[in-house]
Amino acid sequence: MFWDFSEDYLSDPQQWNSYSYARNNPIVGSDPTGLTINLKSTPVFNPLGQIVGIHTYFQFIPNYPNEINIEGLPKGTKEFTMGAYPSDGKGWSNQLLKQIGIASTDKEYDMANKKIINSIEITPPNGNETEFINNMGKVFNETDLSGMKYYGLGNVHLGNMTLIYDANSNNFTYTLGVKSGVKSQMDSFDPGPGVPKIIGEYGYKNIIPTTSVYREVKNAVNSFKEKVNNFVSSLRNK
Repeated sequence: MFWDFSEDYLSDPQQWNSYSYARNNPIVGSDPTGLTINLKSTPVFNPLGQIVGIHTYFQFIPNYPNEINIEGLPKGTKEFTMGAYPSDGKGWSNQLLKQIGIASTDKEYDMANKKIINSIEITPPNGNETEFINNMGKVFNETDLSGMKYYGLGNVHLGNMTLIYDANSNNFTYTLGVKSGVKSQMDSFDPGPGVPKIIGEYGYKNIIPTTSVYREVKNAVNSFKEKVNNFVSSLRNK
């Protein structure tokens, strides 16, 4: 493949030789089966450079990019990622935001030879790569994160109740995989081999919540306000 040089390689010089093609890490960057769907984990650092968590995301390099039809992704995109991230890191205003595309945080991280803790290839359950990627894109776009608070440790629970409508990137990644039909592969992945469990892959193996005590109370308050406004409007009309 390296003799079959094309102008496309000019946008990614890492592909010019077989070692840098694997991002200088052929152990986690290998692709023996030719599959192009990868689940990856990277470290999360604090300002002192210490690992305080683990972040997971999906990387896609489709064999047939022109057959990928995902809303929000430019047609013919040859490599992209799917993941979720905190919005601003400022406490209560910090939202969990999903991101897809060629300029995402994960894409930039991955292409800059940053540290990858672990990586596995995801095998489409029906063997059809294009269909699987398109389906995951549909799941991505249908996953509602409106009002979702970012919390580094994942969901906050009290017994079986989710107290606050919150999650982190690992909740989101795991949810995408499970809803796309590859739960067993998601469960077999270890995001943090060699990383102390006290740090852990918080949120992984837990899907994002569909509701919470906070969200239900908020919806009830909004519904009450709407009824009051409608009642006041009806009085004015009379």
